[in-house]
Amino acid sequence: MSSALLHPAGQPLHHWLLGGASSVAVVHSGISELDCGFARLLTNLTDLDLSENELKDGFLELEQCPVTFPRLDCLRLNGNRLRSFQHLCLLLKGTPALQDLHASQNNFSQPPSGCSLGDRSFRVLNLSHTELVQMTPYLPRSVVVLDLSGNNLQHFESLPRGLRKLHLSDNHLLTLPVLTNAPLLRVLEVDGNQLTGLWDESGPGTDPLRVLEELVAFRAGRNPYNCSCGVRDTVDHFRRQSGIMKDWPDDYVCHTPLSLKGTLLKDLWLSYYECNHTAAVCLISLSVLAVVVLIAVLIGCVFYRSAFRRP
Repeated sequence: MSSALLHPAGQPLHHWLLGGASSVAVVHSGISELDCGFARLLTNLTDLDLSENELKDGFLELEQCPVTFPRLDCLRLNGNRLRSFQHLCLLLKGTPALQDLHASQNNFSQPPSGCSLGDRSFRVLNLSHTELVQMTPYLPRSVVVLDLSGNNLQHFESLPRGLRKLHLSDNHLLTLPVLTNAPLLRVLEVDGNQLTGLWDESGPGTDPLRVLEELVAFRAGRNPYNCSCGVRDTVDHFRRQSGIMKDWPDDYVCHTPLSLKGTLLKDLWLSYYECNHTAAVCLISLSVLAVVVLIAVLIGCVFYRSAFRRP
């Protein structure tokens, strides 16, 4: 729909065009606000697409125009100039049936105050490329598909219930999120982060993906893997699960130590004794002890024979 059709003078045309519409798309139209009269004509919509415009915070003055969208199922606000999640929260209060929210490519770097989605459930929540530095204030009670890729998240701990797909590519994550609340997860993407391994080097051996029995796609490439002993379990997991690994093996490369930089993880080989210093020390000690005992026995035999041969 052209932005020229949104002028208030066109209200008779609006009624004619939108009277029985269930879906409206005003995309790439350059609009920066919604006229109240026009917004009231959209109250029976199930699908509203306002992507790729110039919408700013307050694009719909809810105080002067307390409009609600009781049937709206899908709202797309991608690629606008929104900065306040607070205003979006106010708008969402009038969308009780909303299941799909797409608000990517905006700027929500400042966390909202007094605004939470904790009482909402979504089918799809897309907040990718929105400069998020934390996620807790934005988390709904449950969601099926959650896309947070292309943000600035370093930590993401608690997950909403019902997750089937989780997209966390191109953030700054240092560790995997805790996955115990997401046993139904089928797709997990954590590529392009700061993961040095899937296991904490202080306690390797526990598979963080063990609860994901439904997992069919796992993408974890383009991370700066530390190819020391702590990554052994990670590599073993990747080899066992190569059938569901995306971009394996080319995107899984050692970053440190310098001697292994550029080595594909699939080609990495670290022996048991290289990575188990206690076992190595025990083996060396036993070897030294065996040599000492052998030398002592040989010396004893020499002395015994010398003493036996004396007249």
